[in-house]
Amino acid sequence: MYHGDPLAGRTKKPAKKGEPLQWLLDHVAHADKDECLTWPFSRFQNGYGLIVKDGASYGAHRYMCELVNGEPPTPEHVAAHSCNKGREGCVNPHHLRWATSQENTLDRFDHGTMPTGSASHFAKLTPEQVGEIRKIGRSRTQRDLAKIYGVCKSTIGYIVRGENWATS
Repeated sequence: MYHGDPLAGRTKKPAKKGEPLQWLLDHVAHADKDECLTWPFSRFQNGYGLIVKDGASYGAHRYMCELVNGEPPTPEHVAAHSCNKGREGCVNPHHLRWATSQENTLDRFDHGTMPTGSASHFAKLTPEQVGEIRKIGRSRTQRDLAKIYGVCKSTIGYIVRGENWATS
């Protein structure tokens, strides 16, 4: 769920009433399948295009996905980008499809944009600490290592088995 000022990324020239919706309708049959089609109007703070319809704010990409692909299969489906440029305002109808949150997350891994290791905002360990844990390996119990590094035992297990963090 989005929180914050929805107009924080407002463009220099505000759109006239109805102009953003008409722009989407005019671009439903966008011919270029490869290049992104960038939303020229207001954006959410996270970079996604913003459209207001009947007083409610929507993601422009979601609205475009609905225009092109129909209603989402379930209310939980999201408009996913094949180009990985949603935060840059892409609304190219050829780049959009309905996906589950899990499918969308897997896309982020495939595109290399899912923060992992120390880049993750959930990270509690540094790459050096992960290296130490791997070096110590099975010479100490996972419970002991978890206490030393302030993480849960399962995290230690994932690291030792190479299931978490990049193995480079």
